[in-house]
Amino acid sequence: MTHQPSTKHRRQTSFEQLETFTNALFLPEDLVEIRAIRRVADGDKPDRVVWRTWERPAELIRLHGRLVKHNAEKANIYFGVNPRSARIGTKSSICLARCIWADIDNASPEQAVAKLGSHVPAPSICVSSGHGAHLYWLLDEPYEISTPSDRASLEDLLRNLYREIGSDATQDVTRLLRLPGLKNVKDAEVPCELLRCDREVRYDIREFDRWLPDKERELHEPLEPEMVNANGAAYGQISEFNLREFGLSCDCKDVACIRDLIDRLDVPVADRSRRDFAVVCQLLRLGVAPEAIRQLVDGHSKFTSSGYIQTTLGNAMRAVFG
Repeated sequence: MTHQPSTKHRRQTSFEQLETFTNALFLPEDLVEIRAIRRVADGDKPDRVVWRTWERPAELIRLHGRLVKHNAEKANIYFGVNPRSARIGTKSSICLARCIWADIDNASPEQAVAKLGSHVPAPSICVSSGHGAHLYWLLDEPYEISTPSDRASLEDLLRNLYREIGSDATQDVTRLLRLPGLKNVKDAEVPCELLRCDREVRYDIREFDRWLPDKERELHEPLEPEMVNANGAAYGQISEFNLREFGLSCDCKDVACIRDLIDRLDVPVADRSRRDFAVVCQLLRLGVAPEAIRQLVDGHSKFTSSGYIQTTLGNAMRAVFG
């Protein structure tokens, strides 16, 4: 659901901005990468990383004084937009994204938001980066990244979104952006300031489906309702059979349909939770018993824990049977 964030805010101190921003973007258990990078006067030499650490949000906030010190010594302070699963800087350490982000240069924050138009949701967080704006859309559920395909899907979505709104190419999942509450010291010192932050404004990632490549969008779509007839069975009523190939003793209607549904669980998509829910709903409509569904889906997609199976099955049963 889309909510319009309030534009009213009180100017916060440097510490308050860091605290507000960090607590909105991350959960307590997340591991956040921080880098202090100092520009080298010789333009032929790369900028120098003078400090690098990975911290939980609470510890990051406690390190505010050290961040300010490095910043005063002409180091720009950056953070990893996505939580890390290990203290390394590779894509393999990115297992989830809690937001969609964009970096729009050479525009005021007001101009950056105006570029979004009416069809892009209002950002949850707006940061003046000093020479542009960083926008963040908080997700109500994290986008899980467990395969290279998951990473590619998210990066493709961001790339397509950026083309439309004029954002810099910052779609890599290891992306570092400026930490608000400090100064942009790339050239003349200017504040990197948190202008708006409403952690209650969160979005289902499906609201960004329009920026998925066509093939991914097709995989994202829910199972079509016309697959189910008036009696709640798909592909017509076929004589009952025993699912011996699945090692079950459950009578159902169409083994080919069931096999196709289970195969769908192993197709990489951006929103596995939504796809898993749609598949379980369809299995219920086919007449597959709940206990048989547990056995069928076990080990596929996110169905690796009894809790996830139980929750998804319960939600599907309420949706199908009321």
